[in-house]
Amino acid sequence: MSHGKHHVHANVHEIGQGVSRQFKEAGFSFDPFVELPGSYAPPMHYSVETDSPALAHEAWRKGKEIIEGDKAFAGYLEYETLAGQFDSIFESRGYRPTNQLRLPELVLSEVPPSKHKRADLHVKRSVRHREDALDETMKRAGFYEVRTERNRIYTLQCEHVDDAKQIFDILHRHISESGGAEQVNFEVIGRFFRKPYDFRVARYLPRQRPGYWEEIKHVS
Repeated sequence: MSHGKHHVHANVHEIGQGVSRQFKEAGFSFDPFVELPGSYAPPMHYSVETDSPALAHEAWRKGKEIIEGDKAFAGYLEYETLAGQFDSIFESRGYRPTNQLRLPELVLSEVPPSKHKRADLHVKRSVRHREDALDETMKRAGFYEVRTERNRIYTLQCEHVDDAKQIFDILHRHISESGGAEQVNFEVIGRFFRKPYDFRVARYLPRQRPGYWEEIKHVS
């Protein structure tokens, strides 16, 4: 799910002839997703993941240039940064909850063309894990599933980084005690470009009011 601190992703729904080749020539890798009903996973996904900010900025420049030159393009380009303290790896083990996961049913909203998400939260589960109460809780909270051949990755997009951090803390504590996932992290979205301007992206969690997460964490 992460092979470097800086990620540039092109999430593509429509693309012109020969443009896929341009992404590959620019250093992007094609990442296939398993098609799932109700998922926001794009039909085509190209990415560059690196520890070099210079290489990531160059990938952003090339990706944006490719998209701007493609009249048929529909989708978006994003630049993400992953901080080590918000990327937790866990031993693979079955889900055995010792207490209830305190993750509320979050109210998501459409993203206006003038705004974009500021953080992506991910919970990675192996396909070996059967669906259980952890899946149900995350889906109820607003996470959607993106599936690869090896993993089921639950994703939640946030308008504000602090909300992502608060949810990360809740998930990190619960998975540490109860298992059920191999990785929990969130990435900060520094740049975002969608085409066309009003292309409909996945809904996000609007910024929550001050004190909300402290109330959630102290619910008995």
